[in-house]
Amino acid sequence: MGCACEKQHVTIQDNKYYVLDQIGQGGFSSVFLVKNIDNMKFVLKCILCHDQKDRENAWNEAKIHQLLQSSGNKYILNLIGCGMIEKSLEFSKTPTDTFLMLLPYYKNGSLHDYLVKPHYHMDLKYILKNFRLICLSVKTFHDLSYSHRDIKPANILFNDNNEPVIIDLGSAAPAKITVTSKKEAQELLDEVSERCSMTYRAPELFNIDINSVIDERIDIWVRTKKYTIIILIKK
Repeated sequence: MGCACEKQHVTIQDNKYYVLDQIGQGGFSSVFLVKNIDNMKFVLKCILCHDQKDRENAWNEAKIHQLLQSSGNKYILNLIGCGMIEKSLEFSKTPTDTFLMLLPYYKNGSLHDYLVKPHYHMDLKYILKNFRLICLSVKTFHDLSYSHRDIKPANILFNDNNEPVIIDLGSAAPAKITVTSKKEAQELLDEVSERCSMTYRAPELFNIDINSVIDERIDIWVRTKKYTIIILIKK
């Protein structure tokens, strides 16, 4: 998947996209609003890759996107295109490999955006309908032997039909992991500390013991907690 980058625009798989604005910043990536030559808007996720592990993680995120897309579930964010720019200065002050992911743009914002509105009311029927769609999407992850690990209001966008779409697969990983040593326990603890939000993290991800098994239940705990909070806030 070829990718080239020039001032104020990027080229992904032979298509040019113009950078309009930066709309997000995370610990591992920056997010930009871009448009193509037909003025259609998209989101560009830029992941700085400082070493081989970063490069592997970025490509793995793209592969998980592609695997989930094969399921046909429209409530999980699609990956439109991706590619690596080597030693780029476009998104970093020093020459850094940068992995680009082109994603759909949803103008309706996130669940978090709605929750922080002081006078916004969500109908309980609407909440439960969306909860069902999110559960079905999480089941898609689990059916393919993956967990999302970071399902939170900011990672739920709304499409043009005001239906929920799960985003940000940077935290996704194989659903079932058996921890067999202290080294593995510490590595997993470091990983979830970096990539999984503390507020919505399942209890078993805070203290990981040798011979423990981490599985799909971490996603179930998170989404149950999240929607309990939403119902209490917005009823």
